Amino acid sequence: MDFRDRRSLKEAGERALQQSAYDPNRLMLLYAGATAAVMLVVTVLNFLLQQQIAGTGGLSGMGLRAALETGVQVLQMGCNLVLPFWTLGYLACMLRMVRGQDFGPGTMLEGFRHFGSVLWLNLYRGFYFMMLALMCLYMSMVIFEMTPLAQPMMDLMAPQMEAIESGAAADLSAVDTGALFVAMLPMFGIFVVMFVLLAGPYFYRFRMADYALMDNPAAGARLALQRSTLMMKGNRVELLKLDLSFWWFYLLDLLTLGLCYLDLILALAGVALPISADAAWFVFYVLYLAAQLALYLWARNRVESAYAVGYDILSQDLDRRIQELQEQMNQQQ
Repeated sequence: MDFRDRRSLKEAGERALQQSAYDPNRLMLLYAGATAAVMLVVTVLNFLLQQQIAGTGGLSGMGLRAALETGVQVLQMGCNLVLPFWTLGYLACMLRMVRGQDFGPGTMLEGFRHFGSVLWLNLYRGFYFMMLALMCLYMSMVIFEMTPLAQPMMDLMAPQMEAIESGAAADLSAVDTGALFVAMLPMFGIFVVMFVLLAGPYFYRFRMADYALMDNPAAGARLALQRSTLMMKGNRVELLKLDLSFWWFYLLDLLTLGLCYLDLILALAGVALPISADAAWFVFYVLYLAAQLALYLWARNRVESAYAVGYDILSQDLDRRIQELQEQMNQQQ
């Protein structure tokens, strides 16, 4: 099977789903349902803590307020930390499924079983993209300031700059922050374009690293990144085409995310809801979780199984090339 044949990848994924020894829908219900439940619990706890923080005014409540704010941060960080490990377990299930191997709910814990390797993988990738983001931010600021696009911002900041030059303290509170944000939008646009152009190739270069790590966790994060890089050499555009063929799934996923902000959208449209702002936000957040769960139950397995088949093909091809290279080296010796 050829990785470039997207139709064959999807058909092979569909066959694997139909022939799976463990019900893929039950697996998705476990994965997406547990994810939604954790996010809902964390959100409710954060809301309750924020309510407590709002009631701890004055100097006497500083200690309690600091403790509650720390609790909010810990909860959010804990949720963000756990979910990648949970997702890696789901990918391990998909990979075993397309290979006809045994898997089940216990396989969902594979990411946690190899906590160190998964953590290092995310740290490595995060470092790459953070450095790229900082570089793009600096370059976008330089380009912005060297073009006429920066003139509106310079006009807004002129009084403060004159005050600094005269030795007086600049009154930043006098700056219209809304107008300043609008004036800096071109810089943000330059940053986005540059980041997409520079980070896009790296994103696809490391795209198969998650599967590579779950395929051989003992090898570690660095080898997973190296294997992904070798697999993607000459195949990044083909993987992009595969992504684009699933445009409908990613669009629906984005639209479900928009439910989180539906209360704000309705408010901007002048639509008044018969419930409080907090209640409206909570209702739409629950709707978002329910809509995403429904979408994942309907389509996520179909999408992810195609990627798992693609990884399996690329992995076998890479192993074959490595073996051929080793045989050539042995013959030369």
